[in-house]
Amino acid sequence: MTNQITCITKPDRESSHEAIQFVGGVNGEGGLFKISREQCYDYIKQGYTFFVKVDNSRIDVEAYQRNGQGKYIKTYPDATKKDNLLSLPPCP
Repeated sequence: MTNQITCITKPDRESSHEAIQFVGGVNGEGGLFKISREQCYDYIKQGYTFFVKVDNSRIDVEAYQRNGQGKYIKTYPDATKKDNLLSLPPCP
């Protein structure tokens, strides 16, 4: 299932030391979702697809670990220098 991430929740959006806590958006069936970063990681590892839209371009989200620990997500590198996930508005 393909899911578009449209918002994030992060305690301090300006802090580079704090990770995203939740992501939200629209799933492939048109329903809304809000899940933890760890759940998103697990879904990606199970074969689900997540992406963000930047200037009408689709950028996929990947799951990764830092030094083999933790569950994190990031977008694949693209033409923009901005952090595609951190550029999204906060989730309600």
